Amino acid sequence: AFQTFGMPFILLSGFFLSGLEASPGQTELVTQSVVLLGIGFAFILAVVPFHTWVPMLTEESNPYSVAYVLFILTGMVSLFGLGFFDRFVWLRDSESAYLLLRLVGSIMVLVSGVWAAVEEDWGRMLGYYIIAETGFSLMAIGMHSPQGILIFFWFIVVRFFSLLFWAGGMSITKERTNGNLNLKSLAGFGHQRPLLVGGALAAQLSIIGTPFLASYPARFALWQQLSMIDAASAGIALIGNIGLLAAGLRVLNTLFIPLSDETRTQGRSLIDIFSPAGKLVSERVSNWLLLGFVMGILVLVGLFPRLFLPWIENFLLMFSQIGS
Repeated sequence: AFQTFGMPFILLSGFFLSGLEASPGQTELVTQSVVLLGIGFAFILAVVPFHTWVPMLTEESNPYSVAYVLFILTGMVSLFGLGFFDRFVWLRDSESAYLLLRLVGSIMVLVSGVWAAVEEDWGRMLGYYIIAETGFSLMAIGMHSPQGILIFFWFIVVRFFSLLFWAGGMSITKERTNGNLNLKSLAGFGHQRPLLVGGALAAQLSIIGTPFLASYPARFALWQQLSMIDAASAGIALIGNIGLLAAGLRVLNTLFIPLSDETRTQGRSLIDIFSPAGKLVSERVSNWLLLGFVMGILVLVGLFPRLFLPWIENFLLMFSQIGS
Protein backbone atom coordinates (compact mmCIF):
# COMPACT_ATOMS: atom_id res chain seq x y z
CA ALA A 1 0.00 0.00 0.00
CA PHE A 2 2.81 2.43 0.85
CA GLN A 3 4.55 1.68 -2.45
CA THR A 4 1.29 2.28 -4.29
CA PHE A 5 0.76 5.61 -2.53
CA GLY A 6 4.28 6.80 -3.26
CA MET A 7 4.52 6.11 -6.97
CA PRO A 8 1.81 8.56 -8.17
CA PHE A 9 3.56 11.43 -6.37
CA ILE A 10 6.83 10.63 -8.16
CA LEU A 11 5.03 10.39 -11.51
CA LEU A 12 3.33 13.74 -10.92
CA SER A 13 6.64 15.33 -9.97
CA GLY A 14 8.08 14.08 -13.25
CA PHE A 15 5.22 15.74 -15.07
CA PHE A 16 5.91 19.07 -13.35
CA LEU A 17 9.65 18.71 -13.93
CA SER A 18 9.09 18.27 -17.65
CA GLY A 19 7.07 21.48 -17.60
CA LEU A 20 9.85 23.19 -15.68
CA GLU A 21 12.35 22.25 -18.38
CA ALA A 22 10.07 23.79 -21.00
CA SER A 23 9.51 26.96 -18.95
CA PRO A 24 12.48 27.49 -16.61
CA GLY A 25 12.24 30.04 -13.85
CA GLN A 26 8.73 29.22 -12.62
CA THR A 27 9.15 29.01 -8.87
CA GLU A 28 5.68 27.55 -8.37
CA LEU A 29 6.55 24.51 -10.48
CA VAL A 30 9.81 24.11 -8.56
CA THR A 31 8.03 24.10 -5.21
CA GLN A 32 5.33 21.72 -6.40
CA SER A 33 7.89 19.35 -7.91
CA VAL A 34 10.04 19.23 -4.78
CA VAL A 35 7.04 18.65 -2.50
CA LEU A 36 5.61 15.86 -4.66
CA LEU A 37 9.02 14.27 -5.08
CA GLY A 38 9.66 14.35 -1.35
CA ILE A 39 6.29 12.82 -0.48
CA GLY A 40 6.74 10.07 -3.05
CA PHE A 41 10.18 9.05 -1.81
CA ALA A 42 8.99 9.32 1.80
CA PHE A 43 6.36 6.65 1.15
CA ILE A 44 8.66 4.32 -0.79
CA LEU A 45 11.78 4.65 1.40
CA ALA A 46 9.80 4.27 4.65
CA VAL A 47 10.77 7.71 5.86
CA VAL A 48 9.46 8.62 9.32
CA PRO A 49 6.49 8.62 9.96
CA PHE A 50 5.78 6.20 7.09
CA HIS A 51 8.15 3.57 8.50
CA THR A 52 5.85 1.42 10.62
CA TRP A 53 5.45 -1.34 8.01
CA VAL A 54 9.17 -2.19 7.96
CA PRO A 55 9.53 -3.65 11.49
CA MET A 56 6.14 -5.36 11.07
CA LEU A 57 7.45 -7.03 7.91
CA THR A 58 10.76 -8.10 9.43
CA GLU A 59 8.94 -9.54 12.43
CA GLU A 60 6.44 -11.66 10.51
CA SER A 61 8.45 -12.69 7.44
CA ASN A 62 11.59 -14.73 6.90
CA PRO A 63 14.47 -12.38 7.88
CA TYR A 64 16.69 -13.46 5.00
CA SER A 65 14.01 -12.91 2.35
CA VAL A 66 12.76 -9.59 3.71
CA ALA A 67 16.31 -8.25 4.16
CA TYR A 68 17.01 -9.03 0.50
CA VAL A 69 13.82 -7.32 -0.66
CA LEU A 70 14.39 -4.23 1.49
CA PHE A 71 18.04 -3.97 0.43
CA ILE A 72 17.09 -4.02 -3.25
CA LEU A 73 14.18 -1.64 -2.69
CA THR A 74 16.05 1.01 -0.68
CA GLY A 75 19.19 0.74 -2.79
CA MET A 76 17.49 1.08 -6.15
CA VAL A 77 15.14 3.84 -5.03
CA SER A 78 18.08 5.78 -3.56
CA LEU A 79 19.95 5.48 -6.86
CA PHE A 80 16.80 6.60 -8.65
CA GLY A 81 16.64 9.65 -6.39
CA LEU A 82 20.30 10.47 -7.01
CA GLY A 83 19.47 10.56 -10.69
CA PHE A 84 17.22 13.57 -10.08
CA PHE A 85 20.07 15.46 -8.41
CA ASP A 86 22.45 14.53 -11.21
CA ARG A 87 20.02 15.57 -13.94
CA PHE A 88 18.49 18.83 -12.69
CA VAL A 89 20.82 21.73 -12.01
CA TRP A 90 18.34 23.69 -9.90
CA LEU A 91 17.87 20.69 -7.59
CA ARG A 92 21.58 19.94 -7.46
CA ASP A 93 22.36 23.53 -6.43
CA SER A 94 19.54 23.82 -3.89
CA GLU A 95 21.02 24.04 -0.39
CA SER A 96 17.55 23.69 1.15
CA ALA A 97 17.15 20.27 -0.49
CA TYR A 98 20.41 19.02 1.02
CA LEU A 99 19.49 20.50 4.39
CA LEU A 100 16.17 18.67 4.26
CA LEU A 101 17.94 15.39 3.43
CA ARG A 102 20.28 15.77 6.40
CA LEU A 103 17.43 16.66 8.75
CA VAL A 104 15.16 13.81 7.63
CA GLY A 105 18.05 11.34 7.70
CA SER A 106 19.06 12.31 11.23
CA ILE A 107 15.47 12.01 12.47
CA MET A 108 15.21 8.54 10.92
CA VAL A 109 18.38 7.46 12.70
CA LEU A 110 17.16 8.94 15.99
CA VAL A 111 13.72 7.31 15.86
CA SER A 112 15.16 3.95 14.78
CA GLY A 113 17.82 4.03 17.47
CA VAL A 114 15.38 4.85 20.26
CA TRP A 115 12.92 2.12 19.26
CA ALA A 116 15.66 -0.45 18.63
CA ALA A 117 17.14 0.18 22.09
CA VAL A 118 13.90 -0.89 23.77
CA GLU A 119 12.80 -3.52 21.24
CA GLU A 120 12.28 -7.06 22.58
CA ASP A 121 12.03 -8.83 19.20
CA TRP A 122 15.20 -9.48 17.21
CA GLY A 123 13.27 -9.50 13.94
CA ARG A 124 11.72 -6.07 14.49
CA MET A 125 15.14 -4.80 15.52
CA LEU A 126 16.39 -5.73 12.05
CA GLY A 127 13.70 -3.49 10.57
CA TYR A 128 14.78 -0.52 12.67
CA TYR A 129 18.39 -1.01 11.62
CA ILE A 130 17.36 -0.97 7.96
CA ILE A 131 15.43 2.28 8.52
CA ALA A 132 18.49 3.77 10.22
CA GLU A 133 20.68 2.73 7.29
CA THR A 134 18.34 4.57 4.93
CA GLY A 135 18.69 7.62 7.17
CA PHE A 136 22.48 7.44 7.04
CA SER A 137 22.33 7.20 3.25
CA LEU A 138 20.17 10.34 3.09
CA MET A 139 22.63 12.14 5.34
CA ALA A 140 25.53 11.11 3.10
CA ILE A 141 23.74 12.49 0.03
CA GLY A 142 22.88 15.62 2.00
CA MET A 143 26.57 16.39 2.50
CA HIS A 144 26.51 17.88 -1.02
CA SER A 145 29.97 16.66 -1.96
CA PRO A 146 31.62 13.84 -3.94
CA GLN A 147 32.89 12.48 -0.61
CA GLY A 148 29.30 12.13 0.54
CA ILE A 149 28.36 10.18 -2.58
CA LEU A 150 31.39 7.93 -2.02
CA ILE A 151 30.26 7.30 1.56
CA PHE A 152 26.78 6.55 0.24
CA PHE A 153 28.11 3.79 -2.03
CA TRP A 154 30.34 2.45 0.74
CA PHE A 155 27.25 2.09 2.92
CA ILE A 156 25.45 0.16 0.17
CA VAL A 157 28.31 -2.33 -0.35
CA VAL A 158 28.87 -2.93 3.36
CA ARG A 159 25.12 -3.14 4.00
CA PHE A 160 24.85 -5.95 1.47
CA PHE A 161 27.39 -8.20 3.24
CA SER A 162 26.23 -7.28 6.74
CA LEU A 163 22.55 -7.94 6.02
CA LEU A 164 23.48 -11.15 4.21
CA PHE A 165 25.21 -12.61 7.27
CA TRP A 166 22.92 -11.09 9.92
CA ALA A 167 19.62 -11.99 8.26
CA GLY A 168 20.95 -15.42 7.28
CA GLY A 169 21.88 -16.18 10.87
CA MET A 170 18.53 -14.88 12.10
CA SER A 171 16.66 -17.06 9.62
CA ILE A 172 18.39 -20.22 10.84
CA THR A 173 17.83 -19.14 14.44
CA LYS A 174 14.14 -18.59 13.73
CA GLU A 175 13.83 -22.08 12.23
CA ARG A 176 15.49 -23.69 15.26
CA THR A 177 13.33 -21.78 17.75
CA ASN A 178 9.97 -22.51 16.07
CA GLY A 179 9.67 -19.03 14.59
CA ASN A 180 10.31 -17.18 17.87
CA LEU A 181 12.85 -14.33 17.87
CA ASN A 182 11.79 -12.74 21.16
CA LEU A 183 14.88 -11.91 23.18
CA LYS A 184 13.46 -13.43 26.36
CA SER A 185 12.98 -16.73 24.56
CA LEU A 186 16.48 -16.54 23.04
CA ALA A 187 18.21 -16.08 26.41
CA GLY A 188 21.34 -18.24 26.37
CA PHE A 189 20.77 -19.45 22.80
CA GLY A 190 24.26 -18.31 21.87
CA HIS A 191 25.71 -21.07 24.04
CA GLN A 192 23.90 -23.64 21.91
CA ARG A 193 24.87 -22.13 18.54
CA PRO A 194 27.90 -19.91 19.24
CA LEU A 195 29.15 -19.87 15.64
CA LEU A 196 25.78 -19.06 14.10
CA VAL A 197 24.93 -16.39 16.64
CA GLY A 198 28.47 -14.99 16.67
CA GLY A 199 28.45 -14.34 12.93
CA ALA A 200 25.03 -12.68 13.06
CA LEU A 201 26.06 -10.43 15.95
CA ALA A 202 29.29 -9.47 14.22
CA ALA A 203 27.29 -8.39 11.17
CA GLN A 204 24.82 -6.45 13.35
CA LEU A 205 27.62 -4.60 15.13
CA SER A 206 29.29 -3.91 11.79
CA ILE A 207 26.22 -2.10 10.47
CA ILE A 208 26.28 0.47 13.27
CA GLY A 209 29.93 1.33 12.64
CA THR A 210 31.67 -0.53 15.44
CA PRO A 211 35.43 0.22 15.30
CA PHE A 212 37.58 -2.13 13.19
CA LEU A 213 34.54 -3.51 11.35
CA ALA A 214 33.42 -2.84 7.79
CA SER A 215 31.18 0.21 8.27
CA TYR A 216 33.56 2.02 10.60
CA PRO A 217 35.70 3.89 7.98
CA ALA A 218 32.67 5.33 6.15
CA ARG A 219 30.76 6.03 9.37
CA PHE A 220 33.80 7.84 10.87
CA ALA A 221 34.20 9.92 7.71
CA LEU A 222 30.50 10.79 7.83
CA TRP A 223 30.67 11.99 11.45
CA GLN A 224 33.88 13.92 10.80
CA GLN A 225 32.64 15.86 7.78
CA LEU A 226 29.01 16.21 8.83
CA SER A 227 30.01 17.77 12.15
CA MET A 228 31.61 20.61 10.21
CA ILE A 229 28.66 21.04 7.81
CA ASP A 230 25.66 20.50 10.06
CA ALA A 231 26.51 19.88 13.72
CA ALA A 232 22.83 19.72 14.73
CA SER A 233 21.99 16.86 12.37
CA ALA A 234 25.20 15.06 13.31
CA GLY A 235 24.31 15.33 17.01
CA ILE A 236 20.78 14.04 16.46
CA ALA A 237 22.03 11.07 14.45
CA LEU A 238 24.75 10.34 17.00
CA ILE A 239 22.12 9.91 19.71
CA GLY A 240 20.27 7.48 17.45
CA ASN A 241 23.48 5.57 16.70
CA ILE A 242 24.08 5.18 20.44
CA GLY A 243 20.61 3.62 20.66
CA LEU A 244 21.51 1.17 17.88
CA LEU A 245 24.71 0.27 19.72
CA ALA A 246 22.75 -0.26 22.94
CA ALA A 247 20.39 -2.58 21.06
CA GLY A 248 23.30 -4.63 19.73
CA LEU A 249 24.84 -4.93 23.19
CA ARG A 250 21.46 -5.99 24.62
CA VAL A 251 21.25 -8.79 22.07
CA LEU A 252 24.83 -9.85 22.82
CA ASN A 253 24.16 -9.90 26.56
CA THR A 254 20.89 -11.80 26.15
CA LEU A 255 22.09 -14.47 23.75
CA PHE A 256 25.23 -15.17 25.75
CA ILE A 257 23.78 -14.73 29.23
CA PRO A 258 25.70 -16.88 31.74
CA LEU A 259 24.09 -20.29 32.14
CA SER A 260 23.10 -21.58 35.53
CA ASP A 261 24.42 -24.89 36.86
CA GLU A 262 20.99 -26.45 36.35
CA THR A 263 20.93 -25.44 32.71
CA ARG A 264 24.41 -26.78 32.13
CA THR A 265 23.37 -30.20 33.40
CA GLN A 266 20.67 -30.30 30.70
CA GLY A 267 23.20 -30.49 27.86
CA ARG A 268 23.54 -26.78 26.99
CA SER A 269 27.14 -26.28 28.10
CA LEU A 270 30.03 -25.60 25.76
CA ILE A 271 31.51 -28.98 26.63
CA ASP A 272 28.46 -30.76 25.25
CA ILE A 273 28.30 -28.49 22.21
CA PHE A 274 31.86 -29.15 21.10
CA SER A 275 31.95 -32.86 21.93
CA PRO A 276 32.93 -34.89 18.81
CA ALA A 277 30.06 -37.00 17.45
CA GLY A 278 30.14 -38.23 13.87
CA LYS A 279 28.42 -35.96 11.35
CA LEU A 280 28.24 -33.04 13.74
CA VAL A 281 32.01 -32.63 13.47
CA SER A 282 31.83 -31.85 9.75
CA GLU A 283 28.98 -29.44 10.41
CA ARG A 284 31.06 -27.60 12.97
CA VAL A 285 33.96 -27.41 10.55
CA SER A 286 31.76 -25.78 7.91
CA ASN A 287 30.39 -23.42 10.53
CA TRP A 288 33.87 -22.43 11.60
CA LEU A 289 34.84 -21.77 7.99
CA LEU A 290 31.72 -19.67 7.42
CA LEU A 291 32.27 -17.66 10.60
CA GLY A 292 35.91 -17.14 9.71
CA PHE A 293 34.91 -15.92 6.26
CA VAL A 294 32.35 -13.51 7.74
CA MET A 295 34.71 -12.09 10.31
CA GLY A 296 37.55 -11.94 7.79
CA ILE A 297 35.57 -9.76 5.39
CA LEU A 298 34.20 -7.46 8.09
CA VAL A 299 37.58 -6.96 9.77
CA LEU A 300 39.57 -6.73 6.54
CA VAL A 301 37.36 -3.98 5.13
CA GLY A 302 37.39 -2.16 8.46
CA LEU A 303 41.18 -2.27 8.91
CA PHE A 304 42.27 -1.74 5.31
CA PRO A 305 39.62 0.43 3.63
CA ARG A 306 42.05 1.82 1.07
CA LEU A 307 42.31 -1.61 -0.54
CA PHE A 308 38.61 -1.43 -1.45
CA LEU A 309 38.29 2.32 -1.98
CA PRO A 310 39.35 2.38 -5.67
CA TRP A 311 36.78 -0.26 -6.47
CA ILE A 312 33.97 1.68 -4.76
CA GLU A 313 35.10 4.92 -6.44
CA ASN A 314 34.11 3.41 -9.78
CA PHE A 315 30.47 3.79 -8.75
CA LEU A 316 30.90 7.56 -8.88
CA LEU A 317 31.08 7.30 -12.67
CA MET A 318 27.34 6.60 -12.66
CA PHE A 319 26.69 10.24 -11.75
CA SER A 320 28.96 12.57 -13.67
CA GLN A 321 27.64 15.80 -12.13
CA ILE A 322 27.41 15.05 -8.40
CA GLY A 323 30.13 12.40 -8.26
CA SER A 324 32.98 14.30 -9.91
